[in-house]
Amino acid sequence: MSRGTLSKGFTKLQTSIEESWTSISSAIKNKNSINGISSGLLDLDSKLGGFKNSDLIKLAGRPSMGKTALGVNLAINACKYFLTQKNTKDNVVPSVGFFSLEMSSQQISTRILSIESEINSSALFNGKIVNKMLIS
Repeated sequence: MSRGTLSKGFTKLQTSIEESWTSISSAIKNKNSINGISSGLLDLDSKLGGFKNSDLIKLAGRPSMGKTALGVNLAINACKYFLTQKNTKDNVVPSVGFFSLEMSSQQISTRILSIESEINSSALFNGKIVNKMLIS
């Protein structure tokens, strides 16, 4: 979902170079910090410099290798990063899109609740929650 259209016409090389130089200058000034959106994983951020606004990240692998768990954690961490940023354009907090070909939105939401509440996801899925889990 978005407001307006996402289509963008051609960009002049000069404009693109100016944008690149602005990004490079920012990276030079902030040598010890990432120059993008934090993944929440320090080693990944140090290699990639964080995610960029135009990135489309795809996770692929064999079944039961943790793709969804990693993807959900990356999405949660990106959301938390956006919520901590004070300079949002027009006071609009950016959003994070998450698509899964293997799980429904309810399953993903339950995973997010599990991660944030620190309650085992199988306990949430199966309704095996005791009151002391909800209190903590």
